[in-house]
Amino acid sequence: MKYKINIVLLVILSCIFIQVQAQYSTTFSPNTATVNDKITITFSDFDCTNDFYTCGQEEVYLYAGVETSVGTWQYTIGTFSDPDTQAAALSNCANSTFYLSLCPASYFNIPSGTLVKGINLVFVNQFGGGGNNQTMNQYIDLVDAVAGDYPNTSLSPVLPNDNQSVTLDFDATGTALAGASKVYLHSGVSTRADNPASFDAVVGNWGQDDGIGEMTNVGGNMWQITLPSLRTYYGLSLEDDIFGLNYLFRNETGTVVEANNGSNYFNNVATGNYISLDAPSSDNVHLAATGVAFATTSSATTAPINWTLQEVDASNNPISTWLHKQVARIFLKTLHLALP
Repeated sequence: MKYKINIVLLVILSCIFIQVQAQYSTTFSPNTATVNDKITITFSDFDCTNDFYTCGQEEVYLYAGVETSVGTWQYTIGTFSDPDTQAAALSNCANSTFYLSLCPASYFNIPSGTLVKGINLVFVNQFGGGGNNQTMNQYIDLVDAVAGDYPNTSLSPVLPNDNQSVTLDFDATGTALAGASKVYLHSGVSTRADNPASFDAVVGNWGQDDGIGEMTNVGGNMWQITLPSLRTYYGLSLEDDIFGLNYLFRNETGTVVEANNGSNYFNNVATGNYISLDAPSSDNVHLAATGVAFATTSSATTAPINWTLQEVDASNNPISTWLHKQVARIFLKTLHLALP
């Protein structure tokens, strides 16, 4: 009888363990990726309260490193207890699902020739880890490969913000652009959290030898360009947020291209604090009947001291202003459309 009781207890404990592990999951695609490929990481939290708190949060933060032949957690980015120093915030798709696109080689600034086996990672929320403010250690199993098996590009700083000077180096050795007399950077930034790999603001005139995006040869097949800042170079206003830097290289006529096997090159940026209008959708004009209430929801990456919601006319002239004095990341306001 004692032997049978022990078997039952072991089965129950195993079931409990499996249930706890299933509270969240981390997946990535493509599952054949190496350190040199762009991947999309998806984190899904099935219980936003227990184990890891994500209820009402617009993003979670990624603290990560890579596994090499030396060991795990190599080339980490940021400080674990401080989300503001961590390299990437994952934007919320829906229902506590978060995602991020990155190329591990450039994201972690891994030296060429380093064998990389996988990515070690932990997600933390805005409260900086500890208890249910962080996940357990997660792991992404990459196909073993040596960093730098693609044309070498490096960005300094590795994780630029919108107002920093950015220097991009490109080694054309082994590419179609090796020996080229001129190399141009054709690039753009994403202003959409849901698609950091998009070219929303582009600099470069394809096929034109007009000097826009022209790189400087710094010796042999090495090319370099310095951007004054992402915001200045791509002509963005202070109302625009930047979520990713995307680029490729061409010769002066655009007939010879290096585009990372057609995937383009991608680099994360430090987005910083931003505010978004979540409801009604800011992507379309919202039509409402006069006198009928409709709800608005706004959110911020960092809780402001005050929220101010302003109604303006078609010429951007103020009509009404609401001030909400509460430190909170989410601002809810019910409005009524009045007759003009």
